[in-house]
Amino acid sequence: MKEEIYKGHRIKARSVEYRSGGWPAEAMVEWRELGYAHKFRLHHPEGTDPFPTQDEAEAHAIGMAKQWIDWGRPGFNDEGG
Repeated sequence: MKEEIYKGHRIKARSVEYRSGGWPAEAMVEWRELGYAHKFRLHHPEGTDPFPTQDEAEAHAIGMAKQWIDWGRPGFNDEGG
């Protein structure tokens, strides 16, 4: 598992190998805002090929999470998280 702080957000990237081989990219982003703790999970799109190594999958997950943060956290709404 890789972990990184980016613009006040904690990004945790974790990948577990598929039985059929390959590693999916998955990240959990956590942050505090207005006194509330928030979490949002990001997945590599379904139907895309998994990564050949765990390191590649986790590096991609970190990059995916940073891009999501930079784009203003689309898909996250403050009422329902």
